[in-house]
Amino acid sequence: MLLLAYQGDVINTSARIQGECNRHNVHLLISDALLKDLKISDTFLSTSLGTVRLKGKHKEIQIHTLFNQL
Repeated sequence: MLLLAYQGDVINTSARIQGECNRHNVHLLISDALLKDLKISDTFLSTSLGTVRLKGKHKEIQIHTLFNQL
């Protein structure tokens, strides 16, 4: 059995990114770092929504929304 446990900064950052969905009127946002790590360009199109400074963070991050390529 595989057990994954996320805590601290990972959960905080994910929650802050999710909170940006309403502001940008989208259902899904991911960070630029995650987009590069996933290598999903064959399956999804991404649109950059610019950079945001998440609450409690010192550096801005680039965020993207994804669309299924049909």
